[in-house]
Amino acid sequence: MKREKKTLSMKTRRILTLVKYLFALGVTVFAFTGMDSKKYLFGSLLELAVIVLLSDLFARRWPKAGNIISSILTLLYNTQQFILYFGSTYLTMIMLTNISSAEDLGGRAFEYILAIVLVIVLSCLPVCPIRLKRIYVYNALIGIMIVDLGFTMTLGSSYSPLYGYANVAVQAKEQHDREVYINSLPDTAEQFYSDSVESGIDKPADLPEQPNVILIMTEGLSQSIVEDERNLMPNVRSYEDQSVDFESYFNHTAATYRGIIGQLFSGYQNNNLDQNHLVSIQSIMKDQGYYTSFINTEMNNVQFTGYLNDLGFDDVIGKDSDSYLTDKEAYDLLLETAEEQSSKGQPFFTTIYTFNTHVSLDSDDEKYGDGSEAELNKFYNCDYQFGRFMDAFNNSDLADNTIIVFTADHCTYLDDAFRSAFPDTARVHSFLDRIPFFIYYKGVTPQKISADGRNSLCMVPTILDYLDISAPNYFLGNSLFININNDFSPYDLVFNIDNTERVSTKDAIIQGMDSSVDSEVEKNINNYYAAAQQERK
Repeated sequence: MKREKKTLSMKTRRILTLVKYLFALGVTVFAFTGMDSKKYLFGSLLELAVIVLLSDLFARRWPKAGNIISSILTLLYNTQQFILYFGSTYLTMIMLTNISSAEDLGGRAFEYILAIVLVIVLSCLPVCPIRLKRIYVYNALIGIMIVDLGFTMTLGSSYSPLYGYANVAVQAKEQHDREVYINSLPDTAEQFYSDSVESGIDKPADLPEQPNVILIMTEGLSQSIVEDERNLMPNVRSYEDQSVDFESYFNHTAATYRGIIGQLFSGYQNNNLDQNHLVSIQSIMKDQGYYTSFINTEMNNVQFTGYLNDLGFDDVIGKDSDSYLTDKEAYDLLLETAEEQSSKGQPFFTTIYTFNTHVSLDSDDEKYGDGSEAELNKFYNCDYQFGRFMDAFNNSDLADNTIIVFTADHCTYLDDAFRSAFPDTARVHSFLDRIPFFIYYKGVTPQKISADGRNSLCMVPTILDYLDISAPNYFLGNSLFININNDFSPYDLVFNIDNTERVSTKDAIIQGMDSSVDSEVEKNINNYYAAAQQERK
């Protein structure tokens, strides 16, 4: 009886071992189906083989140690595969820094929780030795580890699930060292100081002396979605054709915290919640006699609300909600706020960040087609609510003395939902893409202007140039009305995220940067961080 029980136990362990590794193989193939590069699959299979063989060697002599090692390595491996599937890359520092905003992913909470449970449970199943001689397992392990090491040394850790953790650890160390270095720098603001906003255009004669300004930042909107052949966003597309529209224009950073403050100050942001003590468009407009406000669509988000309160607006306006304001509610509040501020007789500058197109969310209002695709629904609904707002705007007194600026906080994140909904859209970077940017007012002369790859650091200088407003500043961007052949700052063409990755968008092509140029830009960006954190009277 005892022997029979032992045989049954071993049989069960073999089945569990098979289930464990078949699951790991399955999630690998599952993750790879959404990726264009076969390098992810090759790198993953090499490391899965290493895990299987290494666990086997330990399980032969120390069964408990073998189970522990196998469980830890498999858990780390499977976690990376699900991150790759949902996020198009393995774990990065930007993902870690945005963990505090994980509640914003609630639209797909069930999927994420199910994935987490499956990964934990199936990764921790016990293992038993393979029916091969130890010397064969040992030789196979050494050979595969050599190939894996060569693969990683040749192509980097981007395609390696386990080396990817080491890469993040290196980035974390570099970030810590950078913080220490930045804090040791003197006030470097003089390096970025300009006594004026360079002008490339005169304010249109048909605009009043101090027109109101409404700045709309849409959450995660790539220009490719506006241009999609299914006509998901006909209103935005139509207003681009009726406006001063900037083409081949890119976001300069990601994600939301960096994108909003980075554009308003025309600068880069080191950490999500860092304050910038330099000059912003809201501070300039305030000095010009404007009343400034920011409409908060996430009043329940304490961290985000505190972040907005530190931007220097006269008022942060919100509305009670169980979670966030839908785009319908947000645009209704924007119209209500603009009409109220207009009635006071003082020119106003009002900014809103609309949230409903965030990763994982669906539309509670308008649906695209049969409503089965959340990714399509949310952009279609965003456009519908924008069109509804613009109809009301153009039929109100606001249209007589107000300009609308429409853009995004950053591009649409390249996740599995985006790949599924836009399979024919070519993307080469998860956080970088063309984004919309146009200026509209009733009676505007439509114009298409190529930004030639310049980025959202240019938004504020462009708006101020259009309004003939100039002031001392520390902007890293320049007006897009300035001829591209003129000298302009190298930052106009540099995407920077976490200061760990800088990419050029010169000539509207996403490409790597020359190492010497990259080193100089990195040094200057660190100097900017040091200048931004210095409090001034």
